[in-house]
Amino acid sequence: MDQAHYIIFHPDKARQAINAKATVIENGQVNTTWEGKLCVDSIDNGNEDPFVFSDPWLYSYCHATQLRRTPREDGIYLQKESVIFFASGDCANKAHLTIDTVFVIENALRWTKKPKLALPKKYRGINKNSPLWNRLRFPFCGQHASVTHAFEARHYTNQDTEVEDPFSYLPIDEDSDRVTIPFGELTKELVAKINKKIRGKYPVLLSCYEKQQIYQLIETKAVTKVIGNINCDLKPIEKKGTE
Repeated sequence: MDQAHYIIFHPDKARQAINAKATVIENGQVNTTWEGKLCVDSIDNGNEDPFVFSDPWLYSYCHATQLRRTPREDGIYLQKESVIFFASGDCANKAHLTIDTVFVIENALRWTKKPKLALPKKYRGINKNSPLWNRLRFPFCGQHASVTHAFEARHYTNQDTEVEDPFSYLPIDEDSDRVTIPFGELTKELVAKINKKIRGKYPVLLSCYEKQQIYQLIETKAVTKVIGNINCDLKPIEKKGTE
């Protein structure tokens, strides 16, 4: 069986800049007291994908019906060690692949459809006053009712090596912004594949080689990798140039 890998585009208007505290990797060292700016899906909007305020992070909804979620004849579908790159659709329009999240799948958990919709077994006992429930409840309210899977992220452990054992993280560059890869740094074949999907912002199915190319480029540009324990300050971040 081969893993499916994807680029998933979402608009910047659906993203939110937050001040946060988190555990990160910087200069090869784990820092549990990092503070800085992050770009995440707008909080409490019902479509937070990936949801990075739980352990593990979760992905279930955004563009999910357009992805290979179950086994196919060619054996290529989302499964353990599949990688999803969440990227800015606005920046893609300007020939830049701007990545806010590298999501490596550890587990694929099925929702129950019959006789009625139900969470994956692992999450059926969650506290209904928790942020996680607030995020997962939307299919029961008529939104994302076609959900079939909740994908859990693979997270960094002290035994991981960044090349041999890829893990999920939010990449931050030397300017404290999202990592950006100009299309000129990608192969012509990959750029052509991306360009076919940009107009409708459809997910881009990647080969293993293309996935690895993007992952390695992100590795070279990310000076900080946010790996978990994210706590945020929801006060608006002042935009540059404002008084």
